[in-house]
Amino acid sequence: MGILSSLNFGIIEIFFSLSAIYISYYYYKYFTRPNPLPGPFPLPFIGNLYLFNINDFSKFLKEGHEKYGELFEIYFAGDRQICVGNLNVIDKLFNPSSKTNFKFRSLYKPGLDEFGVSGYGVVFNHDYNSWQFNRQFFTQVMLTPSFSQLSLSQSQDFLKVIINYLNDISDKNITFDLRKWMFSFMTDTLLDLFTGKRGISTNIYYSELINKKTIDDEYVELLMKYVDGYTFHLFFGTFAKYIPIFKGIAKNHINNRDKFWNYINNIIIEQKKIIENSPKDQLRDDMITLLLTANTDLDINVSKSRVKDLDPKYQRPLNDKELLINLSEAIGAGVDTIANLFTFLLYYIIKNPEVITKIRAEVIDILGKDLRPIKVEDIDKFKYIEAVIKESSRLSSLTPLIDRYNHVSDEIAGYNWPANTHFIINASGTHSDSKFWENPEKFDPERFIKSSSINNPKAFILFGGGIRICPGRKLAMILLKVLTALLVYKFDFELVKDDPIKIKFAIFNQPDEVNIRIKKREIF
Repeated sequence: MGILSSLNFGIIEIFFSLSAIYISYYYYKYFTRPNPLPGPFPLPFIGNLYLFNINDFSKFLKEGHEKYGELFEIYFAGDRQICVGNLNVIDKLFNPSSKTNFKFRSLYKPGLDEFGVSGYGVVFNHDYNSWQFNRQFFTQVMLTPSFSQLSLSQSQDFLKVIINYLNDISDKNITFDLRKWMFSFMTDTLLDLFTGKRGISTNIYYSELINKKTIDDEYVELLMKYVDGYTFHLFFGTFAKYIPIFKGIAKNHINNRDKFWNYINNIIIEQKKIIENSPKDQLRDDMITLLLTANTDLDINVSKSRVKDLDPKYQRPLNDKELLINLSEAIGAGVDTIANLFTFLLYYIIKNPEVITKIRAEVIDILGKDLRPIKVEDIDKFKYIEAVIKESSRLSSLTPLIDRYNHVSDEIAGYNWPANTHFIINASGTHSDSKFWENPEKFDPERFIKSSSINNPKAFILFGGGIRICPGRKLAMILLKVLTALLVYKFDFELVKDDPIKIKFAIFNQPDEVNIRIKKREIF
């Protein structure tokens, strides 16, 4: 016992000695950091995590902007992050030129290696040449006129089915979770647009509602867990192998990733066979087809020559892994963002019924009382609906922060910063600043229509900006405008509980527990 006691005591001594060394080094680095800025005092190991609930990160950023101003610093564990709310500085960070010093959304993250996505796709790809290559293909698809037309026609076809479900739910006076409904609907819509495969997620949720029993939707579960796994490995994957409780979480995410990838890979294999056995003019203009044929003899995009300006090793079509990650990111990010934003939007317009009246008036003005089908040229005419979308995002930012890193040293806000400094564009701060907005706490879509000396649209960030602006922004606006125009015109909505909206944060802000009832409108 004496030997064991001595051994245990020695381990404890070593632990406390190492902790003391780390803490001393941590604060030495903190007090000798370049360009010290105001900000909350960090603690070793956790930084400023003690100050905020991860599910209310927007509130933390807003309060920091109000207390410390347009430039302050925070710490996430050991990572120093420079929070920026100055519009001139944001303009520099959002420079759209390929020569910008702020090309990176993230640096190398070992956790993404563990998840198998490091160096692929467009979301957190730290390899600039690889990102540029993948981004070019992605942008080509999103800007192809035929893809926009397909998006518009398919979303309206899907809505016809959904409206039948909603009519029945209205007749039965059923309460349902709006975000879960929208997540299911957008999963089916984007799965079809991106892969040509019809989903049944909405049907499953509808069946669950009317039958009052739970039915598993394997694909939605795989997708939701895949997004969670991406987030987990981005933030914690580096440490997962060293922390017992994290090992099990990481293993479950890897198993789910393999199932999700296998699902997408099977779709890719099927689509390759379709392409091989179909004439070019009979191919459907969905994302998977456009990506598989990009930079080949079947490519319909006249802009494909731009890919040839890249490094010679990227003058080729996408390989299977690149295609897999691009499709996975497109579905995961697209479903999450559009479903979340529409849920926020509906919440705010229910709370502001005069806005609903104006939406319906615009719909009648453009489509008539009988609601003819929406055409591509109609999309830009929905000015008020676009203002409602923007105002909903201003009050509940999908992305409360946007990351940028400088790959070389640069001057920002009068300070010289070394390469690989982590900057955060504080969208939550700029969206709520009274210097930029009149009555910033008020839901007022008119601020995006009427000119004002106070309201400053430059302080609004919806799809990011600069070289890394969201490539799916055109698709998102098409789907959001179609959803808002048709659903708000046909139904009345009621919140089950008139409580402030709850938010979860996992890369994006997600509305939580928005339970509603709907009622068919009598339209004369």
